[in-house]
Amino acid sequence: MFRDTNANGAREDLTANRVSECNKNCRCDSDCVAFDFDTVNDKCWIHTNERNVEPDRRNDSPGVDLYIRKPKGEKQQCFEHVGVPQSHCATMRNLLSTDGCSTDNFIIFEDTNANGAIEDTAAGTVSRCRESCRCDSDCVGFDYDTVNDKCWIHKNKDNIEPRRRNPAPGVDLYVREPSGVNKFRFLSCCKWRGASS
Repeated sequence: MFRDTNANGAREDLTANRVSECNKNCRCDSDCVAFDFDTVNDKCWIHTNERNVEPDRRNDSPGVDLYIRKPKGEKQQCFEHVGVPQSHCATMRNLLSTDGCSTDNFIIFEDTNANGAIEDTAAGTVSRCRESCRCDSDCVGFDYDTVNDKCWIHKNKDNIEPRRRNPAPGVDLYVREPSGVNKFRFLSCCKWRGASS
């Protein structure tokens, strides 16, 4: 962690208002290379461009801390310091991880949505939306607007029941289907591979 330091070029993650949430969202985004956390305003900013967080591009920023992701080749997929116990990093490598990431798949209902979802403004692609849902234990599904590239997370299972769904051209509803963890082995947060591979 680089205290009182930030970098330009990040996008705000409105779903994270704690450093641990910001950390989780970055770990579960394969494009994330670092994040800034504003400790004064409890705001999270995700970096996807490695060049922006290099030493010559960093800024003095009182109250903001810059967290740089360790290289992918390193054993732990966590950060230099995230304000949580080191045991959390060890737990992430465990199959029965408690960080919220899962192996769940989704059933897709094209041109369909449901009411009652919360917009995830940090997820601008369907893959990021899917990973955001997988990494949130309360998420039961999501709507993805393919026209406007918007992600809407569902946390109430009743809202996505067939009788509550709506026709919505250009929007797809993804309903989460839990899968058996014994069929998978853990690689890194939100990265899973079938046990046979």
